[in-house]
Amino acid sequence: MPRFLVSCALVLSLVGCGAATVPEPVTPDDGLAVRLAVSLRIEELTSDDDGPPRSAIKLVLIREDGPPETTDLGEHDGICSYLSVEPPMLFAARCWWAGELTVVSVTREGDALVSRQATGEGDVMGEQEEVARTSLPSGANLESIR
Repeated sequence: MPRFLVSCALVLSLVGCGAATVPEPVTPDDGLAVRLAVSLRIEELTSDDDGPPRSAIKLVLIREDGPPETTDLGEHDGICSYLSVEPPMLFAARCWWAGELTVVSVTREGDALVSRQATGEGDVMGEQEEVARTSLPSGANLESIR
């Protein structure tokens, strides 16, 4: 009889373990770990035959639940190209024409993407100035698309 009682107690204790629930995976609807992608876009603009070539630089934020959000970072004289970057910088582009250089950079600062630009001639660059600040959802996971 004691074996029977011990067996019943064991079965009942195991059945009680089945009441534990597995937590649901975190989804963006929970407001946690929102996933976003971000990219820097360079667009060639049409220019007069007499003027320099022109380019537009744009920051594109891609959300899972809506259309892409584009922030204009300015139109610049010259040919623009992407630069290699190291963290904390996410992106950088440079525009050059006839000795004049403009560098546009993007970094993440907390829950915002901050875009700055500096201009100069030759090797002498001026101070960086903030040109745009794009808000991110709190704690968003950000993936850079290059």
